[in-house]
Amino acid sequence: MYTSILNRIRSTADSDQWIPLFSTKLSKEVLERALQLFGEDEVSTRGRNRLWFEEELTSFAGFQHGLALNSGTSALQLALRILGVEESSLVLMPSLSYMATANAAIYLGAEPVFIDVEENLPLLSVEKLESFLRLECAKHEEGCFHIRSKKKVSAIVPVHLLGEIPNLEAFYHLGKEWKIPILEDQAQGIGAKVDQKIDHRNSIFSFNGNKLLKAGGGGAFLSSDADLITKARHLASTARARGEDYLYDEIG
Repeated sequence: MYTSILNRIRSTADSDQWIPLFSTKLSKEVLERALQLFGEDEVSTRGRNRLWFEEELTSFAGFQHGLALNSGTSALQLALRILGVEESSLVLMPSLSYMATANAAIYLGAEPVFIDVEENLPLLSVEKLESFLRLECAKHEEGCFHIRSKKKVSAIVPVHLLGEIPNLEAFYHLGKEWKIPILEDQAQGIGAKVDQKIDHRNSIFSFNGNKLLKAGGGGAFLSSDADLITKARHLASTARARGEDYLYDEIG
């Protein structure tokens, strides 16, 4: 599989030389803008620049609503929580991904279940995921439950990896059929064009120093559902009660 992946990358890059995963180059314009932000006292979790970034990112990525956060891992954890992942539930994900995908589920007390990837692609296998659901799970009014452990399957996390895009239509179709929320781990996938017809999407991004769009750190949760982002924004603010500085209505 690794040879196949390398050959695909080399053919795309049209090079047989060493291809770095990322390269950090800060232009004069970027450095000047960063210094300007310090002068505007805008280095904060609030402010017009953050709102501008959220709007631009949401539009660029093809979503309707978005929330900027402090890291891609935080975005994963928060999004999974918003989608209903809770203690002792199961989160299905590919066996090939960065550890943060699994960590986000573990932080919530859930258990990651690793499903194999495609034979020639580093992406979650639709066929193997569907086989797992049909052979080891059962449908109920309250959702999908693993037969042997009796645990609820609370999310499926397809991962965009090394420029490859999962078969999202198939995953969202399975999610709808089995009543399982889908969250795309698109930490590496900023700029990838998803030319698939999907009515509702949830995705996270990362802006760590090794990503295509980098900010030294940071992440984002994007969704087609305004209510999910409103809830996420509330929890990300430490669940501060509306209009109150030191009153909170849940654990954020």
